Parts: sequence; structure tokens; C-alpha cells
Amino acid sequence: MNVFAIGGEIRTKELKALYNQIETAEDFTEISDKIKAGDAVIHFWESESIDDLQALLANREIHILINTLNTSLSELKVFLGTVNSNVMGFAGIPGFINRNKWEITALDDHAIINSKELFKLLKVKPIRVQDRVGMVTPRVVSMIINEAYFTVMEGTAEKADIDIAMKLGTNYPEGPFAWLDKIGIEHIYELLDALYEDTKEERYKICPLLKQEYLNSMSN
Repeated sequence: MNVFAIGGEIRTKELKALYNQIETAEDFTEISDKIKAGDAVIHFWESESIDDLQALLANREIHILINTLNTSLSELKVFLGTVNSNVMGFAGIPGFINRNKWEITALDDHAIINSKELFKLLKVKPIRVQDRVGMVTPRVVSMIINEAYFTVMEGTAEKADIDIAMKLGTNYPEGPFAWLDKIGIEHIYELLDALYEDTKEERYKICPLLKQEYLNSMSN
């Protein structure tokens, strides 16, 4: 089995830390003539690459993993008209890639069952979760980061103090702002925005301070 990855340098580099024999590309057209039946493609999909994604999904003979953190396979199916039974979703953002367990969504049980060789190569244990925006762990982490921003904005504590308190008081492996640095503020902002649009729950409403820092980062 050959494994290909489509997407940005940071995320493909993190993926190659799991399995260094992955061939990377900027878009599907670069590798379309190299892919054979039984191969796998991991696509760090962004909304602007919808045409690229449609071309990939036309192939029913390969294993496909798509970054569906800000959407869901069900929504993608409605948008595209179809999603093949060989397609799976995963959390394809920094901080959630180079791990020994991946949260996976699928519309068909066989997609995960038939991809045992792929997960073995990646040294990743797939854990199936509901096909929902944000999945489970990224949803929780983004909400914690958002609440931490409210705490800073209210003047209750500084970022460094919150990180220390969360690590010592709750035994978190990372404080919320350390997580933010690892994941990237743009990914947290976009995930929270998608979660709020999906649920309309106040707990996902983006803190004004987080939004301000996100906008500043985008203008630099």
C-alpha cells in the first residue's frame, strides 16, 4: 500500500513523523496518475479546494481520509451529492496528527474495517466517534481555550498563570494557551466558528479577545 498526503507543509510534516514513507502533494492532480487500487490518500481538506476533493472522491478503489473537523461527512455528502463508502473523516489539524490514537468518523462500518493496513502503517489506533462537527477531543479542547480567553479578558488571570493552574490543578498535559500555540489560533477560531454555526450553543461563541488575536494574526 502506498500512502499519499495532500495539504500544507506543517500538517504533512507531522503526519510523516508517524510514517515517513508518505508522498506529499499540494493537490490531487499531482498524484492522481500514481495512485493504484488499494492505496490511501489523506487529504487535509480546506473549503477552497472543493474541486480537488471532488476529483479525489471519484475514486472508489482507494482508502480516503479527509480532514472533516469543521464539517461532517453527512454535510459533505449533501454538499457534494455523494460520499463513497471508502471515505473516513479525521481531525487533520496540528496537535492531533502525530498521535497514537485518531478519532475517526465514517458513514459505513466497512470503511474503517477495510483500512486496517493503513492504520497499521501509521501506527495509529482508530477510535470511531459520531459524525459531528468538532468530533470529541478537538471540540472539548477548543471550548477550554475559548473559556480561558474569557478569563484573561475579564482580568482574572494571565495566560501563563492559567496554563500553570490547569496543568497543576487538573493534571492536564498542556495548558489551554500551550495547546493554542501547538494547534494554531486560526484552527481554533475556525473550529469554534463551525461549532457555533452547527449547534448555536453559547459555550462555542467566540470570545472577543480570541477573535481580536485571530484577526491580528491574519493581518500580519
